[in-house]
Formats: sequence, C-alpha cells, structure tokens
Amino acid sequence: GVARMFVPVLPTVPEKWREGAQSSVELLKQKSSVEKFGAIHEKVEAKDETNETVRGASLRELEAFFAEKDASKGYAGLRRIGDPSDGTAIWTVVADENVEAKLAERGEQRRLEERRHDEYMEDLMAKAAGDERFQELMDNADA
Repeated sequence: GVARMFVPVLPTVPEKWREGAQSSVELLKQKSSVEKFGAIHEKVEAKDETNETVRGASLRELEAFFAEKDASKGYAGLRRIGDPSDGTAIWTVVADENVEAKLAERGEQRRLEERRHDEYMEDLMAKAAGDERFQELMDNADA
C-alpha cells in the first residue's frame, strides 16, 4: 500500500508463514495438547493416572466428528472391515471380492516386517555382545 510508495523495500512476511504462526499461537492457547480430545482431556485435567479405557467416550466423539464433517456418511468412499487374523479393523476401498486376497497379502507383509525386525535386533545384540563395554554393562546389571 502507501508504505511501499515511500519505502519500496519494506520487508513482508509470506502469507503461509503468517498462517503457520497463527495456528501455532492457537495451539499454544490450549490448556493441554489433548484439549481437542474431550475424553482424554478430562482425564489429564483431573490428573487421574489410573489406567482406564475411554473407548466409549472416544467413539462418541468420533461419531460427533463424522456427524459434523460427513453427514452423508460417505466416508470418502471408504468402508470398515474386520481383519479376522488379528482382530483389527481397517478402512478400505477394496471391493468385496478382493478383500480376502488383500488381507492375506497384508498379513504376509506384516510377517515379513516382523521377521526383518527380529533379524535386525538379533544382529544388533550379536554385535553388542562382541563389544566389551556392552558385556561389562550386562555383567554389572546382573550384580
């Protein structure tokens, strides 16, 4: 505007930076990092450290969110199906006739990931066992 006529090199803050700063300020105004999640926030505010499920309350909040954001219950074309192999639920666009094959494929991927993780950990432990400092720490831990 007018200031630019007199000071043409007046520095400006990019709009994205301003938006980011504003969202950071809003985040800092919250009492806690879980303030948006009512059921959890109540536990935090009460300083209640007992382990307790908040599944019912959380599901009600999720339903309220969907009612507000997706009243038609289209879920962006996703549908929820159960994975009988491990009891989890997944959201998918996979057609009914392909679900079993995809679940089997994902199960195999998970088993491969677990096997790789186990091999990696065994390798780390073997390397650490050859390290005298590690062995000393382990010996002292037993004492």
